Amino acid sequence: MFQVKIVKTCRELGLGPGGFYRPSYRDGAKLHLQMMCLGLNWDPETRKYEDRRRVDGCEPPGIPCEFNLLVKRAIQDAHALIRTNCNLSNAEEVIPVISPNICIVNFYTTSGRLGLHQDRDESTESLRKGLPVVSISVVTLQNSCMGIRGMWTKHRKLYWNQEMY
Repeated sequence: MFQVKIVKTCRELGLGPGGFYRPSYRDGAKLHLQMMCLGLNWDPETRKYEDRRRVDGCEPPGIPCEFNLLVKRAIQDAHALIRTNCNLSNAEEVIPVISPNICIVNFYTTSGRLGLHQDRDESTESLRKGLPVVSISVVTLQNSCMGIRGMWTKHRKLYWNQEMY
């Protein structure tokens, strides 16, 4: 049921100001998805994080508290795994505790897609520190052919992806 709450929260935010839009690249090509950023906006054209979207001047909605809790739990689980499997007492040296400042939510229609890619727009400082990118995907078995990212619902045939940085 928690996955349904995630989808409903994203839908509510996505229909409001700063919600879903169809971004494009520098060459004008449109992405085959609807995107919404929470916290900060990521612009695929400039490949930068900004306070507002260039296309319409909207500020992105804030990151919901429950999303921050998901990140916190994911990192706590990773720390427990590191302590158990790697016999390390200070797991925070391997994966630092973070509080995300950006969340990217992708919405896929039945024809939507996002090709295999590598996110490389994090700052040099973040990469040097080894700060984690936490990706939380809502997936059903019916959509396993789409890979690990996305969600499919029988009554609406929609695809979702959520990444938190």
